Amino acid sequence: MTFLPRHIVNQDWILGVLLLLLLFLALLLSSYRSLIYKMLMATFFKQYYIILQREENEIYRKVSMFLNFISFISIALFFYFLFEKYRWNQLSIHGFSFFLLILAVVLLVVLLQYGIVSFTGWIFKAQSESREFQFNILLTYKLLGVFLIPLLFFIQYSVSTGPFLFLKIGLFLLVLVSIKRYFVGFQLGFSITSFPKIYSFLYICTLELLPLAILVKEYEAEFLMKILGI
Repeated sequence: MTFLPRHIVNQDWILGVLLLLLLFLALLLSSYRSLIYKMLMATFFKQYYIILQREENEIYRKVSMFLNFISFISIALFFYFLFEKYRWNQLSIHGFSFFLLILAVVLLVVLLQYGIVSFTGWIFKAQSESREFQFNILLTYKLLGVFLIPLLFFIQYSVSTGPFLFLKIGLFLLVLVSIKRYFVGFQLGFSITSFPKIYSFLYICTLELLPLAILVKEYEAEFLMKILGI
């Protein structure tokens, strides 16, 4: 039996994760293609968004749960690639353990977002608006997660500068869906008369932008040089 040297990390698990994502997505598309189409279109068109909210039922919740599962895994794998390809991982763990850590952080951030929105809606008696914003949060994560899946294959298996190009495309998608989510959040916040308008900005700045600002500050030189090319 041969062992890998300590500085070499076995990457075979990545193929397993990618195939698992494709399997789940293929199963969902084969059975619920029209519903998934509506979910993806709802992030762009208001009429699909309204239809989905009206048609929310047991089937929708089941499909939504599996799509969330797919999306959180693909988002976590994207950040794994981001940290490993640019060599930003300063921890002592690598490989599958580091991926599981990132996945746990992604889930924690989503739960924190969900919980704060619920608590804020309860405080200001705006449960309907808070549920709509939660609906929008998960919808944008579904969109991002599904669109990241083909990029993940290119990042892993393309050669030369290819992985870094697709990482930048993934970051661009992340920025786009984040802006969309912020826009909806501001719209909902401004529509609630009992909700102080400044709280919308505080929520976006503290829970959404602050973690990104910390990451950029921590890896400022690498971010400017390797990603922005400055």
